Amino acid sequence: MAPASLTFARARQAALACAVAAGAAACAAGGPPASPHDRDAAASYPLIVTRNGDGTVGSTPAGIDCGVQCSESYATGQQVVLTATGSFLGWSGACTGSGTVCTVVMDAPKSVTATFAGGVADAGAGGGSSCDLVAQTGCAAGQACDFDLSARTPYCRPAGAGGDLAVCAAAADCAAGFTCVSDGMGSGCLHWCALPAGAECAPFAGSTCTALQPPVAIGGTEYGVCF
Repeated sequence: MAPASLTFARARQAALACAVAAGAAACAAGGPPASPHDRDAAASYPLIVTRNGDGTVGSTPAGIDCGVQCSESYATGQQVVLTATGSFLGWSGACTGSGTVCTVVMDAPKSVTATFAGGVADAGAGGGSSCDLVAQTGCAAGQACDFDLSARTPYCRPAGAGGDLAVCAAAADCAAGFTCVSDGMGSGCLHWCALPAGAECAPFAGSTCTALQPPVAIGGTEYGVCF
């Protein structure tokens, strides 16, 4: 899933900007952010594909074979052609439209969601529509409940490793309970919460439950992230 967008509170925005520029470990140690020039000089960037439904996505040059291999790093400037096979409905993220072929230029970290007919792929136990963003129930072991902004439905995905404010290119980079959110300058993993109270934000000092744009609502409950 491509990152959602959010207008960040100033204090946490600074922390995320530092994490995006220098990495969470460097920020924790008080190290300075890397310069924009240094970031632009990256030799390669990750491409992450999220597959919703019963289908597959392959790439030219090779590297993406999703659902087996859904992420790969490519050289800066490389054109990667993604091809969807199956009852394909459309792309979101770095690809748009309903054609089965999309070309992605790797000039930054990119994430793509491919949606097929047949429900939410990789949903695990309980299916995509029944999983809970906050309780993280309804998915198989090793998976996380997240929200597909294009399909407007919760779904299960493999859980990543990223915790609070970890740098991410897509939701798949984030641990269970977290999703990838962008402020326009960079993206970080933030914890799901239920508006308006957001008691689940208590472990994250100084954060409150903040609404996303576009809004995320399931069964009459609106969800946000701890920020």
